[in-house]
Amino acid sequence: MPILRPATAQDVPAMVAIYNQSVAVNTASWDTEPQTVPERRAWFEERSAAGQAILIAEVAGRVVGWASWGPFRGKAGYRMTREDTLYVDESARGLGVGRLLLRSEERRV
Repeated sequence: MPILRPATAQDVPAMVAIYNQSVAVNTASWDTEPQTVPERRAWFEERSAAGQAILIAEVAGRVVGWASWGPFRGKAGYRMTREDTLYVDESARGLGVGRLLLRSEERRV
């Protein structure tokens, strides 16, 4: 069973690897090129500084998924909305990791 915990800067390389699996096979992220660790690190630092939740799913010490929640858009009309971001390692898909991340109490932060 996966455990959930807040993400740390040390998780960024694993987050990038999982994210890039998705970039390679679908259009959900709208990215067409793999992301780099420095790019995701800047994103991580910005989200963390803003107090936005970033959550890791881990199995046997290995990151198998991650999720974050933050503002959807900066316009005033979107002020009551948020964007959910969720990625699961291909080796852990179908095991309930995504559901666990989405149901987490961290989402209410």
